[in-house]
Amino acid sequence: MAPEVLMELVGVWKTYRMGEVEVPALKPTDLKVYRGEILVILGPSGSGKSTLLNLMGGIDQPSGGRLLYEGQDLSKVGDNRLTAYRRHHVGFIFQFFDLISNLTVTENVALGAEIAGRRGAFAPILENLGLAGKEGNFPSQLSGGEQQRVAIARALAKEPDLMLCDEPTGSLDFRTGLLVLQLLHRASREMGKTVVIITHNTPIGKMGDRVLYMRDGVIDRIETNESPLDPLLISW
Repeated sequence: MAPEVLMELVGVWKTYRMGEVEVPALKPTDLKVYRGEILVILGPSGSGKSTLLNLMGGIDQPSGGRLLYEGQDLSKVGDNRLTAYRRHHVGFIFQFFDLISNLTVTENVALGAEIAGRRGAFAPILENLGLAGKEGNFPSQLSGGEQQRVAIARALAKEPDLMLCDEPTGSLDFRTGLLVLQLLHRASREMGKTVVIITHNTPIGKMGDRVLYMRDGVIDRIETNESPLDPLLISW
């Protein structure tokens, strides 16, 4: 059975204007993203990785082309529809956590859910992420790894189909980063989330169903892993 396409980019490109100068960040790009897969995007700084992720997440809109999510062309919708897409369908995980400092762990997670119109008990999510007992702590009382786990919990509480991760282990030590990758692996394999990870860390590609290599604003190649690995089994 062919995999289900969750998102498709058809000739999508992005150019930023800086004064009188136009800077091409992403050249015309075709890409299909499949439901439930782990897609790892590798490439040096300036290769277009973050631009691609921002377009997929509705943070930015393409200069041209078609960006289809479950068949709906997001490049043709207004700001309200784009905001609704980000709220209800996308969970974002960034390198620097982006937690609200004066809210507790539970309040940070609840806020993410409320923005998406979700209600429910978050204790199971926090327990599964190893945060039981930390519910009343503020971000300043947590380690970097714990803060990143809260960010993952906040993303999962929205019940998104698509999780977009921008260098999610970039500010973490090796052991903590490995734990975060395990959590993202579980989100795909056990919860059916589509997980897209952009990174400079080449070995992370071994956990992906597919690995997309970028350079100079274009997709250089896409490789399929016949046997993607659990992060614990990767030779780092």
